[in-house]
Amino acid sequence: MKTEDKKRTYGLFNEEGMPIEEETTFFEDFRIAAIFGKKACEDTYKRAKKEWLSVPTYWTQAVIALNRLCWAFWYADKPEQSEYFSELFHRAQDDFYAFYDSDEPGDKEARRYFFILTD
Repeated sequence: MKTEDKKRTYGLFNEEGMPIEEETTFFEDFRIAAIFGKKACEDTYKRAKKEWLSVPTYWTQAVIALNRLCWAFWYADKPEQSEYFSELFHRAQDDFYAFYDSDEPGDKEARRYFFILTD
């Protein structure tokens, strides 16, 4: 695969396909943690979850950041890191759905927002 074929652009888009600006530093936080290994990534994940799982817009951005890093490491031919971030991505999704599992309007709206941005 050519280097130019590996370049990808990432962005966040709303349901109308319009770009939305990232409001968090999750991508950079996890990218930096990755330099220091799995323990640092786990610590970053736990702190992010504790602080931001209750804010659906922010946690959605954390999930997207983990997915972006999974693909970034895959394109960089770093399969072990890619697989690890894939595991974190799926854990973050599961944590989201476990937290927002009621039929309350707020939880329904959080799930709708999450699905639109992560689909």
